Amino acid sequence: MGYKITTLVENCVYGRKLQAEHGLSLYIETQEHRLLFDTGASDLFIRNARLLHIDLQKVDYLILSHGHNDHTGGLRYFLELNTQATVVCKSEIFFS
Repeated sequence: MGYKITTLVENCVYGRKLQAEHGLSLYIETQEHRLLFDTGASDLFIRNARLLHIDLQKVDYLILSHGHNDHTGGLRYFLELNTQATVVCKSEIFFS
């Protein structure tokens, strides 16, 4: 099974026209699914995805690792963009 991981947001960028912020967002593509792992701290992951020609409306699963703002701050922007994806996380994530 092959997969491709693309960093949408992290603390640094190297030689690309992308922007960075304190946070993390990874786009993971397999033969069967498209996943988003965390959303960073803002809507920056969406803007970077557009620059990379990644359509986040096609994401099947959003996985949230934990409740810190630098990993979930973009959640509302993702949910406005993609109303079909299944969100995977522990319920406690919103109370941490």
